[in-house]
Amino acid sequence: MQKRLGLPETGELDASTLDAIRAPRCGVPDLGSFQTFQGDLKWDHTDITYRVVNHSPDLDAAIIDDAFARAFQVWSDVTPLTFTRRESGDVDILIMFGTDEHGDGYPFDGKDGLLAHAFPPGKDWFSGDAHFDDDETWTLGTGIAVVKTYYGNANGASCHFPFVFEGQSYSTCTTAGRQDGLTWCATTANYDQDKTYGFCPNERE
Repeated sequence: MQKRLGLPETGELDASTLDAIRAPRCGVPDLGSFQTFQGDLKWDHTDITYRVVNHSPDLDAAIIDDAFARAFQVWSDVTPLTFTRRESGDVDILIMFGTDEHGDGYPFDGKDGLLAHAFPPGKDWFSGDAHFDDDETWTLGTGIAVVKTYYGNANGASCHFPFVFEGQSYSTCTTAGRQDGLTWCATTANYDQDKTYGFCPNERE
């Protein structure tokens, strides 16, 4: 970078290099052409289909499905693309959790390090697919998570992870204590003490 910008090639993140990094880049073209994959890779349609092949045991399947649905919504809100989940048939994006060598020639490296990888659109076997390393521990984060609740008695407050229910700590939404299979969370650190809760979002709603 220093060589490209005509700066002294110190190999250090010195003041002049930091100034160059922080300089506004609007209207400044890159000096080279960089591509991870060859060709003009894109879908020839705007309704992109996907399927979640399997789920990590770290989270309830409904929570994982909802996380992907909300992630795709971020894209569809600001692009012409729409994303439709299918349970069978050919789809544009297959989402899967795997470990080590999981069938695509790009093995995962165990816990920590590589978290996931994805392939560009196209007609090849893995085109468009996204793979997540299941040796990682997948969570919705710690502390106050950005998972807005519905119904319950918390007036739409966000989940609080971890929370205590019947003396046990939970770091994700759970079906514990329910017979209907609906996932819920406490909105404070201790449900046993505060009794405030809400239902977690899912694609069935």
